[in-house]
Amino acid sequence: MAAYSALVLFSLSLLQSFFLGTYATTLTITNNCNDIIWPAVLPNPGSPLISPSGFSLNAGDSETLPVPSGWSGRVWARTRCATTSVGKFSCATGDCGSSAVDCGGGGGEISSTS
Repeated sequence: MAAYSALVLFSLSLLQSFFLGTYATTLTITNNCNDIIWPAVLPNPGSPLISPSGFSLNAGDSETLPVPSGWSGRVWARTRCATTSVGKFSCATGDCGSSAVDCGGGGGEISSTS
């Protein structure tokens, strides 16, 4: 498996569209890495949690999430994730500490990889 750097490359696109008289926003996450990543989404205070807030994304795939107009938050890629024999999900980088694929409002942990 190729070594991962602290920075995982993936692209984000924010698209605006007009819907029922208000602006609806979509967040498109594209995995430009060679391996699977598990994007995580965390709203800023005052913005609602969107669902899913964590999912897997194969190399070259994209996922589009609808977000409310005015939503703000952050998105990051978790890497080298797995589920243990007792069902606990965790990642080597960017883990959100929820023990599940969906972060449910948990923030990313800083990796201590060298």
